Amino acid sequence: MYHSFDLVFVWETSGKRRAIGDVERASQWLLDHWPYEFSTTLAHRAARIACLEALEGRVENDYARAAFIIAAREADILVE
Repeated sequence: MYHSFDLVFVWETSGKRRAIGDVERASQWLLDHWPYEFSTTLAHRAARIACLEALEGRVENDYARAAFIIAAREADILVE
């Protein structure tokens, strides 16, 4: 099942942004590409849990998106 949401843009590298448009991609980004110094924060953990719950159908995809945005803002990778 595909768990899409409105696009969120994050900085992949300085000057290069990445579009995240679904829970699967957000989950992968949280696990594989997150800035190390922010990989153990409460916001990061909440975003991972929200994505897992969305994948399991327990919360709406937009809930996971909102949690992802909060964590990305904290890690200073959200493209505003």
